Amino acid sequence: MDMVKDEKVPDTESEMENGTSLITKEEPHEIAEKTHDKVEQFMSIMNQIILSALKENNAELKEEIGTNVTENVVKEMKFLMRLREEKEEERFRKLDMTIRDYQKSRMVAAAAFDGKSKKKSKFFKKNNRVYI
Repeated sequence: MDMVKDEKVPDTESEMENGTSLITKEEPHEIAEKTHDKVEQFMSIMNQIILSALKENNAELKEEIGTNVTENVVKEMKFLMRLREEKEEERFRKLDMTIRDYQKSRMVAAAAFDGKSKKKSKFFKKNNRVYI
């Protein structure tokens, strides 16, 4: 077992010299700084990737959003027009009923009045000489 330990020690020393060892002689704050730098570098790379992807797809996104908005506006306009037409139709139905009821009541009144003689006006008579 001692031989195995002795063999690994030189390997770790050579790895430390090459910078491939997991064991390091650096201080913890130096490791934290390197980690922070790597995180910042990773974030910068990711931001650049996302930005370039957005720029490439910007035209497609604009067209798709425009199409979706247009479709939604058209649907809403059709719905509102249908509501307005239904309200107008109901209003005209009520108006038609009112006119028919009025005509019917006038016809009933006229039928009842036909039996009676008309009352003659006393104004502007020629023969009886009433001129008011």
